[in-house]
Amino acid sequence: MIQGLSPGSAAPPIRSMSGDVQRRLLAGDGIVISRDIARSMQLQAGDELTLQTPTGERTVRILQVAPFFSLLGGVVSMSLPKLREWFDRPGSTILAVDLAPGADRKEVEAAIRAKLPADIYVYPGHEAARAVGTSMAQGTALITVMAWIVVLTASVALLNTLMLSVLERRRELGVLRAIGSSRRFALQTILAEAAGIGLVGAAIGVGFGMVNQYLSASALTHVLSIDVTYRPSALAFAFAGLAFGLTLLGSVPPALRAARLDIIDAVAVG
Repeated sequence: MIQGLSPGSAAPPIRSMSGDVQRRLLAGDGIVISRDIARSMQLQAGDELTLQTPTGERTVRILQVAPFFSLLGGVVSMSLPKLREWFDRPGSTILAVDLAPGADRKEVEAAIRAKLPADIYVYPGHEAARAVGTSMAQGTALITVMAWIVVLTASVALLNTLMLSVLERRRELGVLRAIGSSRRFALQTILAEAAGIGLVGAAIGVGFGMVNQYLSASALTHVLSIDVTYRPSALAFAFAGLAFGLTLLGSVPPALRAARLDIIDAVAVG
């Protein structure tokens, strides 16, 4: 995608350009390209790029490699007059209108619509942002649901594991009871085992989760051509605490079962 920028433009790449680069680009001294183009063509700031245009080949200098959410499509930003001249595209495709303080947004929008043909789209910036945000929120919601399904499945599997552990050790627990251990000791034994599993699992989960998040942020930075930064969050430890709590909660039924074992029946198990 090739876009022409004019003074006052609100196009996303303009925000990542330095003041000097903006001035030079608007003056027609060069272009700014997105990271995916620079990566695929092995270019960097200061290199020259030859563009194939309807008016012939045009060689321009790259002023900056900028982050831009182009989804592997790539974008080349240049001054609007240059784009009109080189690509024989008079006029403008997108016009951004800044409202004066206190202006009525609906009245301005209605006035603009009244002046334009029916096939021209008119929409406020917050609607465009909401449309993009809604799509991202849907994807995030799907990931969240999948994550909770995994949590539920893991909780059931953990409960089954602890319950089977008690059932397979009925004889050992019965022998302990027969030589004088209390029901409380049996209860504490199962809870301690579950606490150990929970602590080890939470520590491993936090470690793998942080590494996975860091690698995901690095991969998204590479794929989306924008800076996706990784910041460790206390929320990871909160989820680890929640997982530990689920482990202890899941250990309560098997612990109660172990405490209530009948000594004679347990010892008689072959």
